[in-house]
Amino acid sequence: IRDFCLSRGLGDVYKRQGQCIECSHFLPGFSRDKKLNCIVYLHGNSGCRLDAFSIVENFLRENIQVFCFDFTGSGLSDGEYISLGHFEREDVKCVMEHLRSLPSVGKIGIW
Repeated sequence: IRDFCLSRGLGDVYKRQGQCIECSHFLPGFSRDKKLNCIVYLHGNSGCRLDAFSIVENFLRENIQVFCFDFTGSGLSDGEYISLGHFEREDVKCVMEHLRSLPSVGKIGIW
């Protein structure tokens, strides 16, 4: 991502079943202490959080954070299988709870 500073945080969110959801959190570089809106990128079937790279630069330019993650059963997250939405909604719920607990996150949108 060119022409501006950014901060990328890697982390894990854990589901109630103990499964690890691998995450990446992109923030505009000079806004760590500010409360900014955040877009949560949900990858499609057979995708992973790397698919979010196509939108990261555009949102960071507008001072909007981007949070992406691998659904359980996808990418680097725990789990062997996907359920095409049935269990993935629990992943989204866990991610939203995590983001709402962060003081730097304002409003949250879904992409």
